This record gives sequence, structure tokens and C-alpha cells, in this order.
Amino acid sequence: MNVIIHRGAREVGGSCIEINSSTTTPLCDFGLPLSFEFGKDMDAVLPEPLYTDITSSRKKIDAVLLSHAHLDHIGLMGKLPSHIPVYMGTATSRQVQFIDRFTAHKIGHIQIAAWRLIK
Repeated sequence: MNVIIHRGAREVGGSCIEINSSTTTPLCDFGLPLSFEFGKDMDAVLPEPLYTDITSSRKKIDAVLLSHAHLDHIGLMGKLPSHIPVYMGTATSRQVQFIDRFTAHKIGHIQIAAWRLIK
């Protein structure tokens, strides 16, 4: 298993971590850097070269796991291809839907797949 921190190791926010094994490659979070100023171009803060590799099919991402619903963890989700499922807890799912519906920041077309911890 390999863990690649694409963003978030040397700055607070903009979390994007790739976890790959021989059978699957999920991302943990796909967030906006805290330094991002709304009204600016979001494309300028995408984690590169990862984003280009995903959208050009050079890298296959099987899913995204969201840790929680702060924009520095979810803020760039709407930029990912719509076929990638996004897993999150029920509370995070409600927060993402609220952000998308009631704020100017649109998450967009993500496929929400809620999960829950098994006790």
C-alpha cells in the first residue's frame, strides 16, 4: 500500500490524500486550500499533476472518502469526474447537501454514497 499526500502536508487545508493498493485507489478528501479567495479561478488551486492525470484517465480513482464537510476537505469535489463515487457519513452528507443548496459554493454533481460505522 502507498499513501501519497498531494496536498495538506505543508499547509493547513486543501487536503488531498491518495491511498493505493494493488486492487484499489481511493482519495481521502479533495479540498480547497485555506488561502483560496472566493471569486478567483478554482482551476488554479487544483492539485496537479493529480487532477490532470485523473481527468485524462492516466490515473483511475475508484472512490473518494470524505473525512468531514469543511471546504478545505470537500471544496473541489465538484471538479472530479461524476462517475467517481463519494463516500461519507450521514451527517457529512447532510452538510454537503446544505452547502450545495444554500451557499454560493456549489459542490455539484457528486454521487453521494453514505456509509456508517458498524459497532
